[in-house]
Amino acid sequence: MRRAEILQGGRHKARREYERRKAELARNCCESYARALGALVEHELSVRRLKDHVHKHEGTAP
Repeated sequence: MRRAEILQGGRHKARREYERRKAELARNCCESYARALGALVEHELSVRRLKDHVHKHEGTAP
């Protein structure tokens, strides 16, 4: 019986470690995604400002 309890405890510990690492990976992934998305939005805004600036100087503003 003691051996079964030890094995069961080991499995619970391994499961907790797995869940902790999975959550950490998901959190890191979400943070990376948020940074990438923010950079993309900044890039799109920069492109839009540049296009507006060019149109203004060419007299072709929409």
